[in-house]
Amino acid sequence: IILRIMGGGSHYPYPKQVWSSSGGWWNDHPKNGSRNTRIGLGIVAAVFVVGFWFSSRNERRYCPPVRPIFSQRFARYTLEDDPNYKQKLIDNKKKPSFISRILPDPSH
Repeated sequence: IILRIMGGGSHYPYPKQVWSSSGGWWNDHPKNGSRNTRIGLGIVAAVFVVGFWFSSRNERRYCPPVRPIFSQRFARYTLEDDPNYKQKLIDNKKKPSFISRILPDPSH
């Protein structure tokens, strides 16, 4: 009786053929919900891996950059497009880290 006064009543009729990723109306425990989530994440990861692989195989830089770019480490044609890449990588590691460059100087 208290539920009816507060607006809680029986569930109203709803269409059974409507699909929802969360399980639809009033479904507290979707059947195989965690399994379906893992499958979905696996599909997303597979698409990411294929995209990364395709990108690394086809990336070309006809005009070599001044500093090394992270994606060049995985690209197939890095040494063809930029013969000085290894030296640029060594020189770039000698630079101070990004954090040390943006933090205020402690000597001030």
